[in-house]
Amino acid sequence: MIIDHAPFASELMPDHFTFDPTLFAWFLGFSLFTGLLAGILPAWALSAFKPVQVLKNLTTVKLFGGNGFRKTLIVVQFTLSLVLIMFTQIFNKQFTYMANADAGFSQQNLVSLSLQGADPKLLKEELSRLSGVERISISSADLGKNSATETRIKAEPTAEPIGVYQYDIDDEFIPNMQLKLIAGENFPVAREGGTESRVIVNEQILQLLKIRSADAAIGKTVWLDDSIPVSIAGVMKDFYFQGVGVPLRPLLFRNRPSDFNVLTIRTRTGDKRIMAGIEAIWKKYEPAVPINYNWLQNDEGAQSIGSVSMLDFLAFITAVLACMGLLGMVTYNIQVRRKEIGIRKVMGAGVPVIISLLSRSFLKLVVIAGCIALPIGFILGYSFLNLFANRTSIGVFIPLGSLLGLLSIALLTMGSQVYRVAVANPVKSLRTE
Repeated sequence: MIIDHAPFASELMPDHFTFDPTLFAWFLGFSLFTGLLAGILPAWALSAFKPVQVLKNLTTVKLFGGNGFRKTLIVVQFTLSLVLIMFTQIFNKQFTYMANADAGFSQQNLVSLSLQGADPKLLKEELSRLSGVERISISSADLGKNSATETRIKAEPTAEPIGVYQYDIDDEFIPNMQLKLIAGENFPVAREGGTESRVIVNEQILQLLKIRSADAAIGKTVWLDDSIPVSIAGVMKDFYFQGVGVPLRPLLFRNRPSDFNVLTIRTRTGDKRIMAGIEAIWKKYEPAVPINYNWLQNDEGAQSIGSVSMLDFLAFITAVLACMGLLGMVTYNIQVRRKEIGIRKVMGAGVPVIISLLSRSFLKLVVIAGCIALPIGFILGYSFLNLFANRTSIGVFIPLGSLLGLLSIALLTMGSQVYRVAVANPVKSLRTE
């Protein structure tokens, strides 16, 4: 059995999803209630019409508050549609930007293998012989996720401790992740037992401890967890170990083999067929435990796929509902003005005049919705982008493109109905008068 938490797994169906009958019953009941309500209200309104009034003059019939209320609903629907369309594009643009941004370490062609209690040295020795494997490192967790643990550090025994993040790594981790040491040296080759004596820190920690330079930090003694004295063996360049959306934070590397949980395998090409060899070696040492691995590449952007899909779906549904409402109003308007249109055509009005007459008021509704939605969408998008340390810009294309796209959809929705009436023979609409 292979547990592969692939980077492109959809967030719409979590890996550990369990069916909840009670929740399903609530959703089913709500759906039935909504459908019943949607059917009862129109039926009640239509049954309340007076036949004589309808046959005499359809334009005098008021449905749910009249024409003004229906226009308000159209504006609200198109406003929501445009806001959702804008926000979805901003959301997608931000996560695409983060997926392509430089986090300061390499995630390409990496397989993260959960040890699950297995002996990392035996696995590393066997896996290193596989064709296509370039380097293997061991650590407490993967970079690029909220998986770092916390500890406290202080420059003097009597100083106030400062909270920082930490990973436990071996001597292969820094070159495997292609991290850059700007001063000092890496951990020595894997040791057996002994007391922890060295750490590697990033530039953020130097600022917290008020150490003037990376070179000045080498060999300096600091205290971890209030009572563990260690010396700074190296200083690494800052990188976004929690993803480029999170600000740079203080981080240190420790070398405690007892806390190793993950084996990170760098492959030559990223060919996933190498997993057959990895699985065979895993079964050799852990036949009763299912293998659990991740491909780390592009994980930053892939985490957003399910959310983008959901937003796309909501925007699509909202736009469809708005267009259905617009289509209903256009059809109703054409029906009650059919004889007026026939008279205008007999009096010499051309097709462009008729199309303009029937479309102008509805296009105004869409424009009004755009004037309301554009600032709302911009504010929401701007607030969303400010949640990230590194962010893209909204630009001009997203608001204007969204508005033009919605106008185009509205024109297509009205076009077939309006054009058909505009080119129709006026005699057909007048001879029944």
